[in-house]
Amino acid sequence: MRHFITLLLFALFPFALFSQGFGYKSMLGDLDITKTEQSYGMPRKNLSVTGEPLSVAGQVFQNGIGVQADSRISISLVGNTNTIKGYVGINDCSIDYSNPSLINIPLVDGTMVYYSSIESGKEFLGLGSGDGTQLGGSAIFKIIGDGKELFNSGVMRRGDAPKEFNLNVRRVQLLELITESTEDGPVGDHADWLDCELEYREIPPK
Repeated sequence: MRHFITLLLFALFPFALFSQGFGYKSMLGDLDITKTEQSYGMPRKNLSVTGEPLSVAGQVFQNGIGVQADSRISISLVGNTNTIKGYVGINDCSIDYSNPSLINIPLVDGTMVYYSSIESGKEFLGLGSGDGTQLGGSAIFKIIGDGKELFNSGVMRRGDAPKEFNLNVRRVQLLELITESTEDGPVGDHADWLDCELEYREIPPK
């Protein structure tokens, strides 16, 4: 009888591990993000969209994606991912937009798009007003699974503490990480997806 129980436990052990959520793990910052949809600039891996360190309300993160709202990151899960967890927030900003060395391009509404000059051309530094001030900095973070809203951060502003999420996405085929500008417009909307970890089974998300 004892021998039978031992064999039964060994037979059930892999299932027990699986049911408890054990599996492979992938960080959002390790995925290919070249097809991210974004209004201004380009998404950045392990940096804010302006090239600054990932820092929200003084809390520094090493892994994540920095975007400029509005943006959309689409991830194929093919129903093979258990969970996604992480944090969201608006990145701290230390850039002096009144610096005359910055390149600025006016938009029709009077907003300026700021760049710095680099060897390969220019690097996006955000949006601001014509006099160099950068008021605002707010966004709404949403996670959509197969068209259904799974997470909504509400309005987050610069200086707010990071907000955590931990979601079951076991049967989701397509996951979308969305940031939306709020009523104060896109200025300063340097939105971060932070320490985002996806736990999957056989097929990694992409």
